[in-house]
Amino acid sequence: MSEERRYQKIEAVLRAEGYSVELRTKKDRSIRFSLYIDDSFRQVLIEDLGLSERSKNCLKRAGINNIGEFTERIKSSSDLKAIRNCGTKCVAEIMQALWLYQYQLFDIKGKRTYIEELIRLNADDIERR
Repeated sequence: MSEERRYQKIEAVLRAEGYSVELRTKKDRSIRFSLYIDDSFRQVLIEDLGLSERSKNCLKRAGINNIGEFTERIKSSSDLKAIRNCGTKCVAEIMQALWLYQYQLFDIKGKRTYIEELIRLNADDIERR
């Protein structure tokens, strides 16, 4: 399987924080990360994630209007791929947008911890520079 670089925005954040790594995932895999959900985060609308029209429409088609509904219905990238017209690129875009949105909510220490967790959970897909 070929490796693809679909997470350049996350890589840019990692570089800005002093991590010299690349995320390289197999074509059929997505990055893994945790979502820390509180009531305000659950209410964030899909429109606020900065997704392309195609990705937004995929989620809307599945009846997902906010992050709370997303976390209730989507347990893995396979669940996303099951939505009509939600292919590998849309899945990567949605996952990246969720990670980036949550990242910006953390304080400095929380951001560092969140990055370290991302690196740990994706150790097999990380190339250190």
